[in-house]
Amino acid sequence: MLSKLLKYDLRANIKIFLFIWPAMLAVAGLQRLLLGLEVDNFLGKFLVALLTVLMLFSMAAVVVLCFIICVIRFYSGLLRREGYLMFTLPVKPWQLLVSKLIAAMLTIIPSCVFAYFGSALILSGTTNDVWNTMFNFKEFFGLHPINGWTLLLAALTILATLANMILRVYFVSCLGHLFRRARIFLSILFYYLIGILIQVAAVISLVSVTTGQELPFTDALCTWFTGLSFNGTMCVFFGGLLLINAAIGCVYFFVSEAILRKRLNLD
Repeated sequence: MLSKLLKYDLRANIKIFLFIWPAMLAVAGLQRLLLGLEVDNFLGKFLVALLTVLMLFSMAAVVVLCFIICVIRFYSGLLRREGYLMFTLPVKPWQLLVSKLIAAMLTIIPSCVFAYFGSALILSGTTNDVWNTMFNFKEFFGLHPINGWTLLLAALTILATLANMILRVYFVSCLGHLFRRARIFLSILFYYLIGILIQVAAVISLVSVTTGQELPFTDALCTWFTGLSFNGTMCVFFGGLLLINAAIGCVYFFVSEAILRKRLNLD
């Protein structure tokens, strides 16, 4: 049943973005052709530069739009009138959450890829080194060779971070829906409060580590960390971020599932 839910959610999302993704590349290509034209006067150069900046911002705006559409799909599909139909299906709330999450990720990731390629296509009209800079990923790390474990952990960390961002929105939407009034306002308020709490916890953890260097445990940990190779350091870094995002994402997911299962209020 999960596969059928996922097919339904993906079909609903892709119906919209099958037109948006080619349009992104088409607009980027037109802007690239415009940059290839010779413009001599100051006003023409200014307008071309302004249009280039606007096109680059539009690429980022499409990714934000994709994220917003996925949030709206979740909110209208499970927490509004459509929820009356969805929760009558022979599926469990966790399956509905997993379906919405996977469909959102499979929509946002291609949007990011198209935005990246579109931005590279536009910027290639301003300098000749754009393709070599934006797609030669080895140069990002200088002379340090990158092994497969580092790349794998980096990819998993990016996916976990994206899932964490989506689940956080689902979580605050479920929290806001526990109230009868001002649900959207409370959801937004909870979103920013959680962000503040996470930042405070990160600052406290950083201060605790930096001020506790005299302790035997932290001293041994710092000595072990400084003795690692480049790939070892990157693996520890990405592995730590992966565990943190996975732990926080699990909290978001299971609390949201509990609210949908026990405290759902569609009035």
